[in-house]
Amino acid sequence: MRKTTEARVFTMACDLLLGQSRKSVAAKFGITEKHLSRLLCTPEAKEILVHLKKQVADAIIVEWIRALNLRNLPSITAADILRKLGPKNVRKNVDNIDYNR
Repeated sequence: MRKTTEARVFTMACDLLLGQSRKSVAAKFGITEKHLSRLLCTPEAKEILVHLKKQVADAIIVEWIRALNLRNLPSITAADILRKLGPKNVRKNVDNIDYNR
């Protein structure tokens, strides 16, 4: 997989993990939903998704333990975690999401 395609697939995976619909992600990248599904079914994309899910799970556990140690429970959102884990272009995408849909 080319580096540019890999970067696009990474951003698509982050968008999907943030709860955006497949339709909106496909429209954002100018492809059909079928092409999006095919891209996400490649071995490289599956590897990216598994890696992201593990990072998110680890970050949630760390935040939960930190919150228990501080005796206050701040809200933990996927957007906050992806902001910390993802590259700068993903951070910008996370900041542009409208949560009041």
